[in-house]
Amino acid sequence: MSDPVIAAIITTSGALLVAVIVHWRKTHSKSQPEPDSQRPSPTAIPISETPKGQRRVTDFSHKQISDTIDAVPPLQRDSIEASFVGVYVSWRGKLNSASQHGDETWVSLNNICDGGGLIHCTAASHDCVALLIAPEDTEIIVKGKIKAVRKHAGRLEDCKFEILQKTVA
Repeated sequence: MSDPVIAAIITTSGALLVAVIVHWRKTHSKSQPEPDSQRPSPTAIPISETPKGQRRVTDFSHKQISDTIDAVPPLQRDSIEASFVGVYVSWRGKLNSASQHGDETWVSLNNICDGGGLIHCTAASHDCVALLIAPEDTEIIVKGKIKAVRKHAGRLEDCKFEILQKTVA
């Protein structure tokens, strides 16, 4: 294939992805009540089942998102990244550092599922009580809303943490 054909395919794929995400965000907005019997459409973003009143978490890994962003030409990457901002994800990492900043806690995790990188998290301090006794390298699942994502780092906000394993120091 020639370069213009490849560029057209990548551009079209990126535009299609943005359209699917925009459609998903419109149909799953917080202001709209959820119907009792909602069937997922085949083009919908895969989401984990959650009880009413809890946020929906997508099944996107950090690697899937960064690969999608990297697959488009550089001048289109910001708009593709923006389409992921606000999406809730669940990622796995090991505790690197944590610090208090007023009523907020900043946490850094080493991403252990997608070949490395850092996951930077912000959360309300009352959602981080379990981290008070967690030593460095404790395995954690973080669920949060994407604020920014790049190849080797993700930034999540409104995070909740689940400790999987405590590493003995």
